Amino acid sequence: NQMPRFLFFGTLNKSKGYNAIFNSFTQLIKSKEKDLQKWELKVCGKENSKVDKINDNRISYDLSFIPDEEISDIFNNSNIILLPYTKASQSGVLVLAAQFNLYPVISNIPSLIEQAQFYFEDYDIAGPDSNSLFNKISEIIKSYYNGKPFLTKCYLPTIEDSAKSMKKLIQM
Repeated sequence: NQMPRFLFFGTLNKSKGYNAIFNSFTQLIKSKEKDLQKWELKVCGKENSKVDKINDNRISYDLSFIPDEEISDIFNNSNIILLPYTKASQSGVLVLAAQFNLYPVISNIPSLIEQAQFYFEDYDIAGPDSNSLFNKISEIIKSYYNGKPFLTKCYLPTIEDSAKSMKKLIQM
């Protein structure tokens, strides 16, 4: 049984919601609930300014530019992508998550929801506030250990599908 392996990937700035992740996982670590102890978090990306780190052996940081050749290992060793963005028009990380079949947890931002609906059969909405993100992360961890891992089916469009979509947009 695979444990939940969360990933936060991208530039660590205010609009990407790193503060919500920091606060949610700090709360998770403080929890004494037995079902909430087994998980991992990987935080990858360039930091715009000094970010607070959580000192816990379940959390690893790679706070530098991530070369293309390392991306597949990072995504292949994760199963849930966290995107608690405070603002966004779209997310390249969400497309990467679809390519690697990661389960997405996204903020309630209409453009992100629309993008998730295009690429994923299932996803969850939580954040950018820390409480909703903590609650969703807790639910995911408990589900893993109750035999119901959060899995999704991804729909990666073919070149022909992309061309049809672009043609429809142009005709609007």
